Amino acid sequence: MDNLLLRPRPATSTASQDEPLLSISASPHPTAPTPTQVAANGDTAPPDLSTEAALLAALRNAPSNATLAAILKLCRTKFDIRASSPAASQLVKCLLETTLPDHWATLTHKQRAQLAKALTSPTGLGGLVARLRALIPRVRDRDGAMADAERGNVDALLELLELSLGHAGSMGEVWAVAGAQPEVKRDLLWREYVTLVAGGRLLAVAAEAESVMKRGPGEKRRWVGDGLRYCTWLAGEAAATCLKLEADSGAWKALALLITSGFRLGYSGTIVDTLTHGIVRSQQDQIWRLQKLLSCLSAHGKRSYLISFLNELSDRNLKSAYPTSEKDWWQEDVSTIAGAAALLQRVMNNDEEFRDILMEWLTSGTGGGVGKSIAIRRVIITVLMSDQLSFRALFEKSMQQFADKLWIRHTPLMRQEAHPPTVNVQILLLCAGAAHRANLPILTKLAKGADFLNGVSNRLAASSQRARFLGMIVGEAFSRFTDNAMSRMTFGVEETESEEARWWKSITKVEDRVGDVQEFYTSMKAVTKRAPVKKEKPASVSVSKPSTAASTSASAITVLDDSDSDSDGFTPYAKPDSDPEDSADEDATTIDRSKPTAPVYIRDLILYLRATDSYDKQHLALTHAAALIRRKSASRELTSHLSPLAALLAALDDRYELPSFATLRLNALIALTVAAPLTIGPWLAQQFVSGDYGLAQRAVLLTTIGLSARELAGLTPPPAPPAPSAAAARIAARWGADPDPLAPITHALTTSLVASAAPTPVRTSRRAPPPPTAARALHAVVGPAFFAPLTGLWWVATRDGNRAVAHPHLIATFVRTLAVVLDAAGSAAPGLGEMGGEMWRLLLALRGVAAGEAIVREAVLLAVLVLVEVSAAQGVEGRRRMVEERGRELVEMKEWVEGVFEDAEGEERGLAAAVLVKIGEVVEEFQKSLWGELEMGT
Repeated sequence: MDNLLLRPRPATSTASQDEPLLSISASPHPTAPTPTQVAANGDTAPPDLSTEAALLAALRNAPSNATLAAILKLCRTKFDIRASSPAASQLVKCLLETTLPDHWATLTHKQRAQLAKALTSPTGLGGLVARLRALIPRVRDRDGAMADAERGNVDALLELLELSLGHAGSMGEVWAVAGAQPEVKRDLLWREYVTLVAGGRLLAVAAEAESVMKRGPGEKRRWVGDGLRYCTWLAGEAAATCLKLEADSGAWKALALLITSGFRLGYSGTIVDTLTHGIVRSQQDQIWRLQKLLSCLSAHGKRSYLISFLNELSDRNLKSAYPTSEKDWWQEDVSTIAGAAALLQRVMNNDEEFRDILMEWLTSGTGGGVGKSIAIRRVIITVLMSDQLSFRALFEKSMQQFADKLWIRHTPLMRQEAHPPTVNVQILLLCAGAAHRANLPILTKLAKGADFLNGVSNRLAASSQRARFLGMIVGEAFSRFTDNAMSRMTFGVEETESEEARWWKSITKVEDRVGDVQEFYTSMKAVTKRAPVKKEKPASVSVSKPSTAASTSASAITVLDDSDSDSDGFTPYAKPDSDPEDSADEDATTIDRSKPTAPVYIRDLILYLRATDSYDKQHLALTHAAALIRRKSASRELTSHLSPLAALLAALDDRYELPSFATLRLNALIALTVAAPLTIGPWLAQQFVSGDYGLAQRAVLLTTIGLSARELAGLTPPPAPPAPSAAAARIAARWGADPDPLAPITHALTTSLVASAAPTPVRTSRRAPPPPTAARALHAVVGPAFFAPLTGLWWVATRDGNRAVAHPHLIATFVRTLAVVLDAAGSAAPGLGEMGGEMWRLLLALRGVAAGEAIVREAVLLAVLVLVEVSAAQGVEGRRRMVEERGRELVEMKEWVEGVFEDAEGEERGLAAAVLVKIGEVVEEFQKSLWGELEMGT
C-alpha cells in the first residue's frame, strides 16, 4: 500500500514537474520527518506536524493518543481535509483504513466528534462509502472470529457516518467549504455531495451494511441505513440550512437540486412534510424562505413536491371521514381547513406551474385525491376561489367529466366511488356551493348548458346504480340553485330522501375560508394533545350517617358488638391475602406493584399500543383489543379514534415476540373494520397501495378486508387446509410470514367449486347461503367499503407504476381477497353487475403476470371460478345477462384458460378444468334458451 503513496523522484525530473506528495531521498536524513524523534537526553520528542506530508507519515507509524488528538485537531484547522485535494484524499484514506480500526475504541467522544466533522465533505463521505463497500463482502463471506472482527469495523464506520451527517449544521458546513472554491469546482463538489447524500449511494451502502450486521431484536439500528429516518434527517438538515441563508445566496439553487434528487429515494412525502413544517412551524414569518426554495425547483421537482404535499396534508393533518348523520358535519374542522388553505396558498405563491399541476391533479383520471376524504378537496377549492379563472376552468372541466359517457362507463369505480363516493361529484357540489355564495354567473351558465343536461341523462341511463344515484343528486342540487320552486328538478324516489342523499346535498352548504398559517398549527396542537389520564383519588372513609336503606342492608349482613368501650366506630376487616408474586425471600421494597391493568377505554388502548417500550402494555393491548373494540363498536368513543387506532394496529411490530401476535392483531383489525366498514375499509385499501409497509403487513391489510367481509356476511370459518404448497412455504420462509389466514377459506372455496363442476354423481352442492340479516349487513357496504376502493386504487397504482404492490405474492393475495369478498356477498348483492364488470377487466389485465407466476395463476383461476359461479347463481336471467354483457370477456378468458389447462398440473389443472366446465355450462344454457325463443317465435 505504501508503494502506491510513496513515489520516488524520477532522475529526469525538472523544476516544472509536479512535486510528489512524499519523496524517498538517498540522503541519510529524509525530508519527511519520522513520527517520533529521540532527543539528546533519550526522551521521545513529539513528531513534527508542520506539513500535510508529516501528518500522513505520523498516521502511518502508529501514533500515540496524544499525537492522534493533535492530528485530528489540525485536520479541521491548519490542514482542512474537507477541501478537495490529493493530500486530503490520502489523509482520509489513511484515517479510515489504519487509524479507525486501531484507535476507534480508545477515542473520547470529543475526539470522535472531531474526526466526524473532519470527514463532513464529499471526500470524507465518499471515503466512508468506499470503505464500507470493501468491508461488506468480507463480513458476508466469512464466519467466526474473522467475521466478528470485520463486523466491528463496519459498525464503527456506521457510527462514524452517523456522527458525520448527524451533527447540527453538517449540510451548511459542506456548502461553506464548497462555496470557498471557484465556481466550477464548487459546482462539481456540490454535485458529488448530492449524488452521495440525496442520490441514494450513501443510503444504499449503509442499508446493505446494516443488513450484514445481523442485529438482534433489542439492538440499536443505525438511522443511516433506514430510509424513512434517513430522509427525515435529509429534509431536516435542508430546512435548517434554509433558515440561515440570505435571500441573494447562491445556495438556494444548490438546495433545490438536493431536494429534487431526494424525491427519488422513495420517501417524498416524508421529505416534503419535514421540510415544509421544519421551515414554517419554527418561524412562520420566514415562510418566504420556503417560497424561495420552491421557486428554484425544476418542473419535475415542483410536481413531486406539490403532489406529495397534498397527500401528506390529507393523510396527516385533515379528517379522514365525516359522520353522515350530522347536519353541520363540516363545521367540526372549519379552523383546520382555513389554516390548511392558508398554508397551501402560501406554498403555491401564485406560481403558474403549481397552479397547472394542481388543476391537472384535480381533474385527471387518477387524481383528485382518490381514496382520500373530502377535506383535501375543500382546501383546494377554497384556495382556487381567489383565482376566478382557475376556479372557472376547474368547474367547467369537472362538468365535462360528469357528462362524458365514456368517462362514466370506463373510469375505475374508485374514481366514481371514493368514500364518501365520487370525487368528481364532490368537486362539482363544492364548486356549485361556492359559486352560489359568491353569486358567480358560471353556475347558471353550466346549469343551463348541454353538459349538465347530458350528464344527468347519461347517468340516469347508466347500468351502474351508483352512477344513477349521483346523477340525481347533482341534478337536484343544481336545480335548487338556478330554478324557482315550481320548476325545480325532483325525482321523488326513496334514494334521494335517504340519510346518505341528505349528506350529499349538504356538501353545497360547506362554507370555508382562507385563514392564516398560525391557525393551522394551533388546530394541529389541539388535535394532537392527548387527553390527560384521570388519577384515581385514594379511597377515604366516610363517617357520615348512612341512609336507612344502607343501614338495613348492613344489619342484615352483620351485627356489631357495642360492648367494647374502645370501639372507635370503624368496622374491622380481615387481613387481605398475599399477592401471588410475594415471596419470603424477596425484599418487599424491591417488588414492582405498578403493573398496568387491562384497558377499559379506547384512549387507554391507544396509549398502550403507543408504549412500544413496555412489554406488559403491548401484551395487554393486543390481548384485549378485539373485545374492547367490539364492546365499544356503537359508541362515539370509538368513531372519534378510528384512524389513529387503525394506524397503530397496522404498523405494530412484534418486537417482543408475543405469543399469537399475528392472530391477536388480525382479530383487532377485523373487529375495527366490522365496527366501521365504510371508514376502515377504504383506509385499509389506501394503506395497502400507498402506505409505508412491508410485504407481510400489506398482506395483513388485504386479509383483514377478506375476513371482515365474511364476518359481515355471517359466514363461519372453514376447517384448516392441508399443508401449504412448496411455493407458499418458500415465500413464508423467505419473508418470515405467519400462516395465511385466507388459506383455509380459499382452500374450501377451491374444493367446493371444483367438486361442483365435476361430472355427475360426484358433484357436491355449494355452501348454504348466509343468514339474510347478516347478508344485508354486507350488501350495504360491500361496494363502497371493500370492492370499489380495492379495485380503483389498484388501477391507480398500476398506472403510476407503483412497485410496492407488484410482488407476485401480493398480487395473488389481492386477487384472492377480491374473490373472497365476492363470494361472501353472493348473488343477491346489489351492484353485482358493476362489481363483476370491474372484476372481469382486472382479471384479464393480470393474464400477463399470471403467465409467469404460478401463485398468481392459481389466484386468477379461483377468482374466475367464483365470478362465474356467483353470476350463474342468479338463475337463468343471471347467466343470460353474463353472456350478453360479458360475452367478449368470457371468450377471451376461455381461450386463455384452455392454454393454461394444457400445461397445468395438480390443483392448478383442476381449477382450469372447473373454469372451462362452468363457462361451457353457462354458454350452453344460453344457447338452449336462445334456440327455444327462436322456435317459439317461428
